[in-house]
Amino acid sequence: MIKVLIADDNPIQRKLLALTLSDDENIIVKGEAESGEEVLRILEDGIFDVIVLDVSLPGKSGIEVLKELRAMGKEIPVIIVSNYPKEGFESAVQAMGAFDYIEKNDVPDRIIDAIRACVLYQ
Repeated sequence: MIKVLIADDNPIQRKLLALTLSDDENIIVKGEAESGEEVLRILEDGIFDVIVLDVSLPGKSGIEVLKELRAMGKEIPVIIVSNYPKEGFESAVQAMGAFDYIEKNDVPDRIIDAIRACVLYQ
């Protein structure tokens, strides 16, 4: 079972993402966060296989969280999701250690394959 942490400040987006992921019997949403600080707190106690991380989070942004995770040596795969277009962001977040960058309007079509790829790549 692939354990996923979803981080998005919009509860509707989190719910939609969780519903999309529920289509795969090998993926389970084990945690949800609405801020960057909450992501880091949840990761102190929980073990996850993948983080789906929104760029725009209150407090610490998704980018700041990604940088902190890598600075702490945590290599958990991170998929960045955002309303921002891929151009200009995708290569930057991948250089910071993100596994993938998905525009939010592409999430339903791409997220399950991206999560599977994260786990296979490890």
